[in-house]
Amino acid sequence: MVATTGSSSTALPGGEPMDVDLHGHEQQVEELETELAEPEPEPEPEGPRMTRLRGILNKSLQETLKSCNFNAICECFPILAATKPEDLHEVHRKVCQFLSLQKQQ
Repeated sequence: MVATTGSSSTALPGGEPMDVDLHGHEQQVEELETELAEPEPEPEPEGPRMTRLRGILNKSLQETLKSCNFNAICECFPILAATKPEDLHEVHRKVCQFLSLQKQQ
């Protein structure tokens, strides 16, 4: 049992009492009690529609990564490619890295 106002006497592992001041932390204590009291629901297994959707999304990401080469990006952003190619290359690398991570999840 946790007191939510004032101070409380709590026992240490050896049984020795310990004074705890909870003044000003009542809301935090209530939130923690609520979190501990409610078990997390178990995730439902994926159905055939969700499995198919994930497959389609993964295939779409694979095709996007194939077509997302640096030359194609330079054609889309010719001024940036001419003035700051190193910045464009870095952005291309980060986008491809992000999409690869999404494909893995």
